[in-house]
Amino acid sequence: MSFNKRSQLENVRKIALIGFSGPNQAMFEYCLSSEVDCEIVTANTAHILIVNGDHGEDDEQLCQSIVENYPAECRVVVSIRQLNWDGFRLLKKPHSAQDLLTLLRSFSMPLSETESQVTQQAKKEINPNNIDFYRSRDYARKRQGEALKQKLMKGNLVVSASDRLVQQIEADIREQEEQLKRELEAEKAKHEAILAKKKAKKLFLLKKKKIEEEKRLKEEQKKLAAQKAKKLKQKLLDNQKKKEQLAKRAEKAEKKDQENTVTPAPVLTKEQILQCCGNAADVDLSRSDERRTIFFNPEGSLLVKMTEAVDLAVKLDQPVEITGLPGQMFVFPDQRLFYTTFSDDFLNQLALTRFGYGELEIEPKGDFQLEDTTKHLAENIESLIWKVALWTSRGRLLNGMDPEKLMQLTVQPNFESFQAIPDGQEISEVWSGQQMTALDIVRILDVPQRVVFTFMCGAYSLGWFQE
Repeated sequence: MSFNKRSQLENVRKIALIGFSGPNQAMFEYCLSSEVDCEIVTANTAHILIVNGDHGEDDEQLCQSIVENYPAECRVVVSIRQLNWDGFRLLKKPHSAQDLLTLLRSFSMPLSETESQVTQQAKKEINPNNIDFYRSRDYARKRQGEALKQKLMKGNLVVSASDRLVQQIEADIREQEEQLKRELEAEKAKHEAILAKKKAKKLFLLKKKKIEEEKRLKEEQKKLAAQKAKKLKQKLLDNQKKKEQLAKRAEKAEKKDQENTVTPAPVLTKEQILQCCGNAADVDLSRSDERRTIFFNPEGSLLVKMTEAVDLAVKLDQPVEITGLPGQMFVFPDQRLFYTTFSDDFLNQLALTRFGYGELEIEPKGDFQLEDTTKHLAENIESLIWKVALWTSRGRLLNGMDPEKLMQLTVQPNFESFQAIPDGQEISEVWSGQQMTALDIVRILDVPQRVVFTFMCGAYSLGWFQE
């Protein structure tokens, strides 16, 4: 090695650290040992002292102690505070490694007499042709290698290259693990999102399949109901034909002038039909807004009080009077009769009246006897309740009744003594044959809904249906 190169390598800044420990000490050692022109030495041989100004000791005593004990020419104090020590230059926290190196390299290096002569000689010998040699990367690499070699020989490297390599590898491994962890979490979230999407799609398909299945079942039920209604209607027509044939045979056998055994249906006026069945049109019961129109609340009606009075009279086995009416109405359970002072026209108006709470009362009469029955109108309990139920209904159903529920009529009204309605005899015959719904009767007989609902309300009020 030439003398010039050796002089460049020997001009290394000798630096000592005072008052540092732990991570701070390791940071400074790592930073300085990585630089070719810096060398960490003991405080007695150092040219530059770097002192920790934030160790908690008295500033004046520490400053005086360092100046007295260590002959270094350049001093640096590192602190987060704004310190102003005599003979020290401040490196304020926070700072970077480049800030530290810039400050250290700002100090001039002392040269020996031999070194000074060599330097002057080198300056004379330098020409533009060999400046590139000193600036080239090959020379820089050789210079760093020689400096590191000298430091290793002198044992001044505190943090070895192997230690730094291990630390760097560990840091790289930790960074790779964190990156892998983030990628796994992202992949997991993506997988969960895909699963959630698949689950939602599966639920949607199941729900759609269920709706289609319910729709299919409903269509099948409608078809079965239509077929059933068609069969029943055909059966009714066949029975009607048989009856007509039997009637013709009877007429021929018994000759003319023989009375027909079947009582003809009474002729009803338009007013009577309107009073019993109203004038409501058929509705689509699958629509809730139309379905609500066929029901009414019987609370506060005369019909409810009459049924309650009959039940109480039968239970007590004594006459009962309904008070609060503009006339008299008695129930005699032993005779199965109502005695009233109301004509049919007035009773029709009372059936449509909504009485207030407590306005009508039921009063047991004990051994009560009517003195003059000629002043009262007598009528059978069942026929009067039937009549009031028809007038109250007017083609509607009581709340709680179901027009789509299978039921069978157990008692057929005798329309010679019961208030007649249109097609009442046919409804009675068909419904007493087997269990059917009110809508089945409508389809079989092809009659308006209001007529069947009126019949159903009257029979329901008398308890003539069984499920």
